[in-house]
Amino acid sequence: MPFTQDLPLVSVIIPAYNSASWIELTLRSALGQTYSAIEVIVVDDGSTDATPDIVRGLMAGDARLHLALQKNGGAGAARNHAIRLAKGEFIAPLDHDDLWSPDKIEKQVKCLLEAEPHGEPVGMVYCWSEIIDQEGRIIRKGVPRKAQQGHVFERLLVENFIGNGSTPLVRTSLARKVGGYREVGVGFCADWIFYLMVARQSRVAAVEEYLVGYRQFETSMSHNPDKMLHAHDDMIETLSSHYEDLSPSAIRDSRSAMRLWMLYRERTFSAPFFHMLRKVFENDCLFWARAATVRQLSRMSYVRCCRLWMRLRKPGQSRKSFITA
Repeated sequence: MPFTQDLPLVSVIIPAYNSASWIELTLRSALGQTYSAIEVIVVDDGSTDATPDIVRGLMAGDARLHLALQKNGGAGAARNHAIRLAKGEFIAPLDHDDLWSPDKIEKQVKCLLEAEPHGEPVGMVYCWSEIIDQEGRIIRKGVPRKAQQGHVFERLLVENFIGNGSTPLVRTSLARKVGGYREVGVGFCADWIFYLMVARQSRVAAVEEYLVGYRQFETSMSHNPDKMLHAHDDMIETLSSHYEDLSPSAIRDSRSAMRLWMLYRERTFSAPFFHMLRKVFENDCLFWARAATVRQLSRMSYVRCCRLWMRLRKPGQSRKSFITA
């Protein structure tokens, strides 16, 4: 579908806190989109480093870039502030250290607009991600899977296939209707619960391409399993308070999937491993016979193989850059 000059405006929303190391690359990634009808809103969440100064420096050369300041309130509060300021028909969240392929927004807008004449409007379009390291080099692709499209709420409850905070394009009116992002109580599940609330209200579509570079640090592998499970349980509780018709089997499978992922991340046969294994059985003693478990184990096997391959690579063997790949 050829684009005309009369394009719907897309508001790119970026929460930033002490982001001086990455914010310039991220902003250049957003401002370098082939889709021209964008505004980029950075909400600085009380940074104590040079983040605001870097943004102001780039603002001098591009009128599409805007900066808002707030006291430290967390990423959810910063995103919600940006949603309130957004003038676009669509919002596109982007985390402060992630990168986009230059045609990411163009392809997502095209996907969304092409779906409109064929029935119920689409409220959110997502894409796939590649995992990148601190230097912007590709570590591995996200797990390949058939894209989930249409009314996907229950499938999304079992597994967050949308992935990370930089993949979706969402109708602004719908983001406001669901109340934006949860600011307290759901921890790392804030993105996930936002996607679920949107998916409950509308159809979801996908561009089946790797258009996001999701930056992962070595320290990202450290975790607090009990804290993560608590955040997931808070997410389930929040959803249950909104939707009384939640499927018990979907809730069960969602909890099993989270516990299996936590089990996978523990050292085999360690005390934490057996602690998490007990939690898996406590949630569902027949988890091993469920289709959701088979899908989850396939995903974990893929990730393990990718990490093994990276360890076996010859020293000094180069990785492709996300930007030039």
